[in-house]
Amino acid sequence: MTTMKKGIIVLHQNTGQFDNFDLLLLQLEANPDTSKLLSDARKWLAQTFYSSPTTFASLRLLAGLSVTQLGIATGIPQAVISDYEHGLGKLEIKDASALAIQFGTTPEYLYRAFENMKTKNKEIQ
Repeated sequence: MTTMKKGIIVLHQNTGQFDNFDLLLLQLEANPDTSKLLSDARKWLAQTFYSSPTTFASLRLLAGLSVTQLGIATGIPQAVISDYEHGLGKLEIKDASALAIQFGTTPEYLYRAFENMKTKNKEIQ
């Protein structure tokens, strides 16, 4: 069983494997070298697969941030960020302002990206 002790991830004692992907990601993010690689990979992903139209998720990925990192930086719960990325709910003004700062854009542009995701969801259905 994987456990956390004083912020340190402990591997499953029998297999040496992580039971939880989130815990693995936390460990990778804690290392400056792998954290930079993950950030670069997110940027590549956004440029390669999320180029048009701009969506909330593409902005986060272009910033090189995980949902967890974005939540910590903005004080917005991860579940709310996930909803925004899926075009769900209503993008609150205070959240749009905090997110725009992190993305280096304007709240208006962020609202357009949010609406683009809502439109994509309607097309899929």
